[in-house]
Amino acid sequence: MERPRPPPKPERVKMAETKKIQVWPDMVLRETLAAILATIALLLVSMYIDAPLEAVADPATSTNPAKAPWYFLGLQELLVYFPPWIAGVLIPGLILIGLAVIPYIDIRNSADPKQKKFVLERTIRFVFSTGLFLWVALTLVGLFLRGPNWHLQWPDGTPMGTGSPAGGNPLPVPVLGAAYVLVMLLRFKSFQQSCRAIGLVRCLTAHAMVLGTLLILLRIVLYTIQSFLAGPAGAP
Repeated sequence: MERPRPPPKPERVKMAETKKIQVWPDMVLRETLAAILATIALLLVSMYIDAPLEAVADPATSTNPAKAPWYFLGLQELLVYFPPWIAGVLIPGLILIGLAVIPYIDIRNSADPKQKKFVLERTIRFVFSTGLFLWVALTLVGLFLRGPNWHLQWPDGTPMGTGSPAGGNPLPVPVLGAAYVLVMLLRFKSFQQSCRAIGLVRCLTAHAMVLGTLLILLRIVLYTIQSFLAGPAGAP
């Protein structure tokens, strides 16, 4: 009598080798060591390199232009294009809220963890990249292209615009909003698929972030163009 054959052994699945370390004490020790080295480096730099300080403050004479530290220059430059409550409260607040909600808006399109495709990947990249580029550009403009009375000037001091045109035109705001809605209607099938994949609230929130980014960018571009058309500072 022939003996029954044993069932075939299941093939062993090789797990992907990933290098892992313990948070404590490995990672904490590395971070502490990095912080100590950075502190030592800063102390050495401060001992041998003098800070670029100006003269002692004089209450009778104010600096013109009075520029904020470089890390606040982007925010100071925004005050040129928007009212204070928008430039100082609304836009920074929306930036912080947007960065916090991005992980909850852009979710995977598949339950398979191997597929790293996100529904709104292009949209989120556009918002983040445009915002980062705009903030760096505003900082550079405030650092190198602003002179007395916060007028636009070239780095050598030559005026290139007043920096304060006569007034803003509110017409481009509704025009851009209507154009964006029209584009979404033309791409309604793609918009509908995105909303079905991640939900209507997430989809509308992401597109509101895109529209807000475009409105801020449009306002800055139009204001700068009007500034150039107004002529150099002091011109009749």
